[in-house]
Amino acid sequence: MTSHDLARITTKFWKSATQRSIGLIMKAWIGRGIISAVRTQPKRPYTYTFESDLYPGELIIKHCRKK
Repeated sequence: MTSHDLARITTKFWKSATQRSIGLIMKAWIGRGIISAVRTQPKRPYTYTFESDLYPGELIIKHCRKK
């Protein structure tokens, strides 16, 4: 999925996100090794692939900031 696809999905939620905000979230997840990003051609959007063995909810709990 691209960030545009993810942003379009979030428009159905109470809080929606933009392509830019999705891209910033994905950048952090790439750094943690949760997802991988591939660009098929120059100047084309990245395609993100989920790489972790854990479920997304487990990863959010694992990486969330403790208050």
